[in-house]
Amino acid sequence: MIRSFRGPIIALLTAALAVVLLSRIVSTLWIFRALPEEIARSVIPGLWYNFFFELMVFVGISLALRWLIGRDRKDRSEKARLDHLAEVATMSGGFAHEARNLLHALQTRIELLRKSAADDAKSLERVNKLDELAMDMEQLFTDFLSLARPANDHLEESNVTNLVNQVIEFEDLELERSGVKIVREFDSKVPQVLVDRGKFKRALLNLIVNARHALPEGGTLWVRTSAYGKQVRIEVEDNGCGIPLEDQPRIF
Repeated sequence: MIRSFRGPIIALLTAALAVVLLSRIVSTLWIFRALPEEIARSVIPGLWYNFFFELMVFVGISLALRWLIGRDRKDRSEKARLDHLAEVATMSGGFAHEARNLLHALQTRIELLRKSAADDAKSLERVNKLDELAMDMEQLFTDFLSLARPANDHLEESNVTNLVNQVIEFEDLELERSGVKIVREFDSKVPQVLVDRGKFKRALLNLIVNARHALPEGGTLWVRTSAYGKQVRIEVEDNGCGIPLEDQPRIF
């Protein structure tokens, strides 16, 4: 609302200030001519004192108005940003629902494949890995749709080395196609830790996929685990192009 009246208000204040300044000049000249010089000299300082006081008042009002206009502009910008985010969230939620419905259909097909591969151990193992991936995807959609609710981690005591190997095996074919050599450096003393297995594997998979993208012409990818007391440290390192400086502040 303030923004719509900004121009007229500033124009009004400028005009008022000009009128006051002009009136002070005119009154000073009139007093200087109409009154004896000694009386005029005693009156004029008081008039200018009043003028400077009024000038400071007008400056204060102008600064306050400028601050209010700036805050109004900022509030409008923030509201527009929040409205846009709400719209994106609504669209994303609808997309996630549709994608999860398709995923359920895929899981049905996987179950049929499992039945047909019951007599082939190798094929059954591949189907089971595909089913694990589908379940991880379903959990990802569930987590996405529940962002507005408090986090609900499913912590389980897990062997981190086994989880890391599962992720590497899932991405192994793509790494081989990209000419990326993977080097495992696992600490045998890594303890069991409480972890949400699905979220852990998704996070590690993202790191490995990003590393593969950083090695378009092939290279080496190191995955390390090490123990620090009851804690576990996991490192993913590649000899690729690295992250541009302008993108580094957005990593976390």
